[in-house]
Amino acid sequence: GAAFKGAPARYAIHAGRMFDGSKFQNAVTIVVADGKIESVGPTASAKIDANLPALRVAEVTPGLIDGHGCAGLSGGMNIPADQDQDETTDANGADLRVIDAFNPDDGLLEFVRRHGVTAVHVLPGRKTLVAGRSAVFQSQGRTAEGMLLASPGMLVCNLGEPAKETHAGKITTRMAVAAELRKLFEQGRAHAAKAGVKGDKPTAPNPKIEALALAATGKLPVLFCAHRADDINTALRLASEFKLDARLGLAGEGYLLADAIAASKIPVFLHPPLLRAGNSMETLNVFTGSARVLGQKGVPVVLGS
Repeated sequence: GAAFKGAPARYAIHAGRMFDGSKFQNAVTIVVADGKIESVGPTASAKIDANLPALRVAEVTPGLIDGHGCAGLSGGMNIPADQDQDETTDANGADLRVIDAFNPDDGLLEFVRRHGVTAVHVLPGRKTLVAGRSAVFQSQGRTAEGMLLASPGMLVCNLGEPAKETHAGKITTRMAVAAELRKLFEQGRAHAAKAGVKGDKPTAPNPKIEALALAATGKLPVLFCAHRADDINTALRLASEFKLDARLGLAGEGYLLADAIAASKIPVFLHPPLLRAGNSMETLNVFTGSARVLGQKGVPVVLGS
């Protein structure tokens, strides 16, 4: 191919080897047109026009997907002005959407992008019982809309210590955490049933209850975030009771419940593999081999940062 100059609309990449997501392939040529992969195949049989700009590189890998993080909401400066992941004024934040706080100029997005992350699943934080709705973005762009891949993603619910600490006086035990979630899902289910009755008077718009209705009827996935095994088990119990389209997030002690998680057929958006054990009582028993243990049981696992 021709020399590579500027930013051509169509070009080729000759890679010494390429990781395709499961294995390495040697001597591969990739043709890109208008930012999308047009073809992939062995370099020896690639039919490349002599005038097509081409790069020669040692290795090529797919862009990484960060399955669980707050980049774009919790800024790299770690000061109140760039911390928009936790809205703690109401235990029920089902109406909140991360797209409304997503900052394309967040330094954390640049950081993950430099490490090969091309897409991020952005979640509201850990402090609120029902924290809001996630979204998936490309890691590069000028506006939230221009970077958006999917919204709303999932309704994020937090079990364990964070909800107890944030809503002290209203929620002080794990019993109350589960009871409050049950009450909210019951309200959502009742709202959905009422909305389906012909001839009934339409109710006033209520974004909170409408989001819960979608979750309670399986139309909006629910991501239960929890580290401790007992909290994970509570999430499995709630998912079964309400027949939710559920996911598990964090799951620091998920390896202790690998059989139960596998039986539930619920995917896991796993905590960072190098999360420090003992950073809190929540993470006292995290295990860097969780992905392997869960994977061996057939549990679909997505890694987060």
